[in-house]
Amino acid sequence: MALSKSQRPLPRSTEVTQGALHLVIGISFLIGACGDDMPRLAAFLTSEHFDVEIYPGAVMRPDMLDTLEEHYRVTKAFLHFPEGRVTYSLFATVADAQRACGVAPDQSLACAQGNRVLSSNSFDEHELIHAYLSRLANPAPILREGIAQGVRCTAYSFLPVGIAVPPWDTAVSEQPIGQAGIYDAAFLLFIQLVHEFGIDQFMDYYAHAHDTLSADIFRQDFEAAFSVSLPNTWQAMTQSRAGLATINPVCPCTQASVLPADGSPVVLPKLAPWIAGDVQLVPPDRVLPLPDADPGPFLIFAAGGGTALRSCWQDLSFDLGAYDLSSAVGGTLNATQLAPERHYVAVGALTDGTVSLTKGAFIAPTCDAASTITVPGDASGEITIRIASGNPTAGVDWHWRIAVGALTHVSFPVLPGDPTQISVCPTCDESDPACFNVPLGGGSFAFDAMTPELTFHVSNPPDAYTSALHLSLSSQLAPSQP
Repeated sequence: MALSKSQRPLPRSTEVTQGALHLVIGISFLIGACGDDMPRLAAFLTSEHFDVEIYPGAVMRPDMLDTLEEHYRVTKAFLHFPEGRVTYSLFATVADAQRACGVAPDQSLACAQGNRVLSSNSFDEHELIHAYLSRLANPAPILREGIAQGVRCTAYSFLPVGIAVPPWDTAVSEQPIGQAGIYDAAFLLFIQLVHEFGIDQFMDYYAHAHDTLSADIFRQDFEAAFSVSLPNTWQAMTQSRAGLATINPVCPCTQASVLPADGSPVVLPKLAPWIAGDVQLVPPDRVLPLPDADPGPFLIFAAGGGTALRSCWQDLSFDLGAYDLSSAVGGTLNATQLAPERHYVAVGALTDGTVSLTKGAFIAPTCDAASTITVPGDASGEITIRIASGNPTAGVDWHWRIAVGALTHVSFPVLPGDPTQISVCPTCDESDPACFNVPLGGGSFAFDAMTPELTFHVSNPPDAYTSALHLSLSSQLAPSQP
């Protein structure tokens, strides 16, 4: 969810050179050894890119170094920042981190000083982005905060569409410290520019823009880099979008583990929490990108393991947000025609699970072209059909076919006001007298299949912003249809 004012991290409170930072670290060890007020380190960890200072009482996950290294690799592959080391100072409490940062309690939870992160959170993605990019450039504060807010793979960091932000000349000319509206504007500006121009052009702009609080200089840099009006961009980034509730951050989706599209099951080991006193820490979501920007269609079977389908860059015509893939005991089938962009499966549960991805014509413009969806024998019988409204072929009707097997009872909700026309037949022959149309108007609709296969024909395909067809198959008998 969007961070509250008191939770918003701030820009780097102190800018230090790399050499000066090494000196500060050396002094901290020396003062600690001499028994001054600076506490001794409880532990010092090191890896390929990180030096981690653990202060007494700090809560650290045992996989901290592995998590940091993975984040470094994934983010570097996306942002292409210069190679270098990061010092991560982990404190016991937020108050300890605030004192080290030199900020007031209502201003920040943590900070980055050059390539040093100071935080009580063992995986502070916002401050890590600051530290990585400290070697690349030091542009205007609104650009630094926007990218730190806007790059992460999570369903819990977003802003509502149409949120009010300060005018552009105010937001770019004031320090974000303690100002939630400027953080919101920074996030929206970054997302707007990445969607419109791509991450590479944004990073080139980031590397060459001035560190300035002058509205005139900022506008000159901006319009020279993108050849568009800054006021027009500001207006576009805050406009409401039909059916889109939130603006989400960008997930790099540069992880190495890409889901195979051949139906092979991928085992999802549970994410084990680590208990420290009364604190339970959960590792970040595991990210499994789908192949390239292939829209499919795909058939995804997910069982257990709390999985969600998300968009890497949130295509603005198909808002997946955190679309749950495994809501039912026994697993759920998801037949999905995606928008033509990158997507990923996020895994974030504390139970074991599996997921498989199969590419095929499970949703097709004609019945004869549709591949049959078969429900696994041990599955729940829950099937969700989602069609991206932004897909190039979204103007046509859609068909899918389901082999029901012993699960002959079919039910699904009909949303009130949804103009979707659904017809159901035992075969692709829609002149068959056994065909029927699903009544519109809302409520729940159920029937019993009398044939081993059912075909579905949808006219006015569902807009994936607002609706998706969720079918429940079971062995229960339905009341007779009138």
